Amino acid sequence: DSETQACNEKACPPRLPSWPEDFKWSNNGVPEGYTCTRIMEFDQPADHGWDNNFFCWKNGKADPGLRFSSEGAVLSVKCMAITEGADNGGWDNNFMCVPNNSPYNFKWNSAGPIEGLECIQWLEPADPDTWADNYLCNEKLEGPAVTAPLPSWPSDFKWSFAGAPDGYTCERVIERAEPEDHTWKDNYFCWKNDMNDPGVRWSMAGPIAGQKCVNTHEAADPHTWQDNYVCVPNDSPYNFVWSSAGPLEGKQCIQWREPADPDTWEDNYLCM
Repeated sequence: DSETQACNEKACPPRLPSWPEDFKWSNNGVPEGYTCTRIMEFDQPADHGWDNNFFCWKNGKADPGLRFSSEGAVLSVKCMAITEGADNGGWDNNFMCVPNNSPYNFKWNSAGPIEGLECIQWLEPADPDTWADNYLCNEKLEGPAVTAPLPSWPSDFKWSFAGAPDGYTCERVIERAEPEDHTWKDNYFCWKNDMNDPGVRWSMAGPIAGQKCVNTHEAADPHTWQDNYVCVPNDSPYNFVWSSAGPLEGKQCIQWREPADPDTWEDNYLCM
């Protein structure tokens, strides 16, 4: 057909993963052949098994921009609450978020699949609080082609310590161990709207399995920055390097600054 002919003449643009066939839930680590966002609730007991749960999509697809937040909805994106009323282990402020221009319009149900939609079960057998009937649902969707370019480094990226800036899609950078007056709840690392999602994901609990991650350690800060990471998919063109002592010579750097934090957050840079 014409699309195949065009693709033979010029490289085809990547496509977003189709729902539901290109997505997968795992309660046992990252499955082979997939890239994932980690689903982790920090208030869960260790024996409930939430340290190795992932929601994933097939490799080779454009990044769908799915990001899980255990600390409330994220600014600049559309988020849907992930709740389980029978579980009192912190499931009152968890959200699954996607960019505002995403074709996915997820719905959540903690009491079985939703009639008329295609649903994927989120099962955690080690959790006794009724995690056998929870489903993420969406209308069946063929992943559309993504023709927008990836954001350029550093011109299309931006750091903000005062919320999500207008015109940008963001990943929140938060450290739960920080005192409230250090104001890490409104810090964001962002890229310009309407671009191919760069797949940047933040983790404050170690590197994300199956991705390439850079440690954002600030040795002068005692609030557990040793296990914080910025991650991107393994096939990402971004190869970040971190410096907690000024910009790196020969690289393009963006400052990560939090003026309310006294623990030397005036000289930290993400570089490439």
